[in-house]
Amino acid sequence: MITTALLKKLKNYTRITTAFGPEDMALDTMDADGPRLIFSCTKHKGQKKLAGDLQFYYVKRDEQKATPFELEGYSKADLRPHGIALHQEGDEQFLYVISHEQKNKVHKILKFRVAHRKLVKMPFAHETHPVISNPNDLFVAANGTIYFSNPLGFVGATLGKRNSHVGRIKPGHEPEVLIDKMNYPNGVYLLGEYLYVTESIKNRFLRFTMQADGTVASKVKDLGKIKGGDNIMRTGSGFYIAGHPSKMGFLVHGLMNWNAPSSVHVFDLEKQKLKQILRVKGKIISASSTALLHDDYLYIAQVKRNFVLRIDLRPLKDQLDLPPTD
Repeated sequence: MITTALLKKLKNYTRITTAFGPEDMALDTMDADGPRLIFSCTKHKGQKKLAGDLQFYYVKRDEQKATPFELEGYSKADLRPHGIALHQEGDEQFLYVISHEQKNKVHKILKFRVAHRKLVKMPFAHETHPVISNPNDLFVAANGTIYFSNPLGFVGATLGKRNSHVGRIKPGHEPEVLIDKMNYPNGVYLLGEYLYVTESIKNRFLRFTMQADGTVASKVKDLGKIKGGDNIMRTGSGFYIAGHPSKMGFLVHGLMNWNAPSSVHVFDLEKQKLKQILRVKGKIISASSTALLHDDYLYIAQVKRNFVLRIDLRPLKDQLDLPPTD
C-alpha cells in the first residue's frame, strides 16, 4: 500500500497547481491537443463557498499548472462547481456541472459545450428542481440519463438520519428520486445494469441493480467498506474511489481548514474484490475526493487545497497488482 513514508522515500509524486478546491475531475480524450483532465474547483472558507472555476490540464505536457476555461454565456462570479461529468453527443462533447450558487442560494445542474479552451453555456430544461436540493456527484449515461447523489446534512447523517437520495433525470422527463432513504450518498456510477453508490457516513460501497422497467431492485449488494467513500472513477476493469479515513478529521478539516488524511480504494470488476491502495497523511494531500488512473499515473483531487496530486505508479505496479486498464 502507498503510504506517506513510501512516497517520501520514492519521491515519485508531484503537484499540479489549480484553483482552490479541485473537488472533482474528468478525463477528456476528445480534445485536438491531446488527453487532458478537467478540474472542478471551489474555494471554501468554513462552510461558505467563495469562488469557483473550471480548469484543464494536458497530461502529456508535464506542466505544473492547470489553465482556466473561458466561459461563454455564464458568469464565473456565479459559478461554485462541485461534481462534473462529460458526455459525448455525436461529434460534440458536453460538460455537466453541479453548481451551488451563493447569490440566490440555489443548486443547479449546468450544461456546457466543450469548445477547446472555452465552455459554452447550453440550455438545459432541469437546471433547478426540488429534487435537486443539494446535489454532490453526477454521472451521465450513454443515452443522456443523468444520475446524481443528493446528500443532506452531514451531522444528521452521522446521527443516523436517512433523509438523502439518489436522483435521476431521463431525457424528456422531470427529475425524480430513484433511491430514497439513504444515509449521505456521494459517488455515483452506472455500468451496465448496475448503479454503484458510495454511502460516505456508513462507509459502504453499494451496488444496485437496475431493472428492465427502470426501477431499482429491492436487493442491494454491499461490496465492502470504504471509510468516507467519495467519488467513483473507472479505468479499465477497476473503480478508483477516494475516501476520508477519519470522519472526525474530515469534519474538523471542513470547519477549521486543518489537514485531514486521505485514502484510495480500488474495486476490481473482474475479481469483484475491493482493496485499499493508498493512505496518506493530510500534509501529502488533505481530504481526497476523487482518484483517477491514467497512463500509469494516479491523480488525486481534494476538497480545499489548491493542487491535485500526481503519483507515478510505475515503480509500484507489481506491488499494487491493479486491474487491467484496457
